[in-house]
Amino acid sequence: MFNRVSSNILLKSIILVMSAVVVLVLAAGAMDAWRNLRTATRLADVAEVSSDLFRGLSNLRLARALTPRALAFDGVVDAAQLKQIEDARGSGNPALQSAARLLPDVEFEGRDAVAREFGPLVQRYLALDKEAAAEVLKPKAQRRADLGKEIVASADALIDSMLRTSTAIDAATRNRDAFMDQMMILKDAAWLARLDGGEISVAISNALAGKRHLAPEAQQTLQRNIGHAGAGFDMMDRVTLGVAAGSPVRAAIEKARTGFYAPEFVAKR
Repeated sequence: MFNRVSSNILLKSIILVMSAVVVLVLAAGAMDAWRNLRTATRLADVAEVSSDLFRGLSNLRLARALTPRALAFDGVVDAAQLKQIEDARGSGNPALQSAARLLPDVEFEGRDAVAREFGPLVQRYLALDKEAAAEVLKPKAQRRADLGKEIVASADALIDSMLRTSTAIDAATRNRDAFMDQMMILKDAAWLARLDGGEISVAISNALAGKRHLAPEAQQTLQRNIGHAGAGFDMMDRVTLGVAAGSPVRAAIEKARTGFYAPEFVAKR
């Protein structure tokens, strides 16, 4: 029962859909918004690496929560849990590799230092994740004891680098074109909703896994994250005022909103 509920809750964080739509709009608008070929190429690079960072971050945060939990489980890990981890790995890891490959070619302040830091962080995490994929299939007594902690530490360092990198890339596109500024604000709002939506899902699923109530401090954090995610949706609504209801961007936002505010998900909060 828990596996079904946990899977349902985690899969409700579908805000990643918006990332793909926003990035497609960014890339499609590049030639019209910035007519200079060099600038348009630069924008296309930004759009591609931003998509990779968003997709990689979303799945990395999910894997960061699920993998250590599976490694710590005393028994055979449920197939549904393993599939969740594998799905996050299959979508997120290629995005991390792509972002590491593309970063050296994207023009933004501090790029060289960022690229030197980001690549090794990705390689470190991928190596630990590969080890975890094999370890989780072993009996608990045979699993490397500190692997879960190492994965969390590696993922945290990588997440911090990704957030700083995204901020630097966004700054490189600012104040060049009103349309592009609007799209970047929309992406940031989707990012905010996704990050806090993920924190909500992880907090609830961890409580369910441990069959315990959230501590008062954790409840306060949960409510704060709910407020932040709601603010992200509100910002997306404001940025897209005047956009046709049937447009891909509006459709993606509404699909994400439907999942985030689904009655069965809200009831678990």
